[in-house]
This record gives sequence, structure tokens and C-alpha cells, in this order.
Amino acid sequence: MSDIIRILLVTVLLINFRLVGSNRIFVHIRLVSLQGLLLSVVTVLTHWGRLSFDTLIIAVLNFVVMGVIGPWLLRRAVREANVHEALDPYLGYVASQVVALILVVGSFAFCAKVRFATTAETAELLPYAIA
Repeated sequence: MSDIIRILLVTVLLINFRLVGSNRIFVHIRLVSLQGLLLSVVTVLTHWGRLSFDTLIIAVLNFVVMGVIGPWLLRRAVREANVHEALDPYLGYVASQVVALILVVGSFAFCAKVRFATTAETAELLPYAIA
């Protein structure tokens, strides 16, 4: 796995921590759409040498749906439903961050211990997908 893909996946994980620590709906919508855009780029970069038409279509559709249509529909729904912009976490912000960190570390520990019948490249991506 290349360094660019690792950087993008770590960025997706860091966005998860930002999501856990934020209480604004519109920030959540923007961050989740950014994650969708980054994962579309990761899809293309992961299959770059053997990029098929099907994989490219999936990446482009993910880019359009997660980056353009989804956020637009969610913002519109929030405005029309007259939802309050602030969200309150069930736990406190610090406790939520700690739980998120434990889950991320747990996913990497789980994937390090368990052997999956996948390629080496897929095995490297798996902890990020579980986290």
C-alpha cells in the first residue's frame, strides 16, 4: 500500500475523531461528505494499476452521491425539518473521544491477531474499514 493511500486513510480516521468531538449537524454533513470523497480517491488509487471500468464507475458514483447529492439532500432536510443545529453527545466529548480511540486501537489489534483469507493489500486496508 502506498504512502498516499495510508495518508488518506489516516485522514479518514482523524475525521472520525472530529465527528465524535463535534456537536454541529452541518459540520457532520460536511465531514462525512469529505470522507466519501477521500474514500473514492482511495478506491481509484488502490486499483490504479488494474483500474477497471466497473471500479471507476463505483468510485465516480460514490464521489457524486457522497460528495454532492447526499450533503445537498441532508442540508435541505435539516432546514425543512427545522432541526436544531447542535447535537448533544450521550457521553461527554472527552469520553466519546476515548471510546473512539479504544475502538480504533481494538480494530487494529483484532486485525493483527486474526488471519483473513485475503490478499496482503486487502489485509492492510481491513483495520481502517473496521475502525
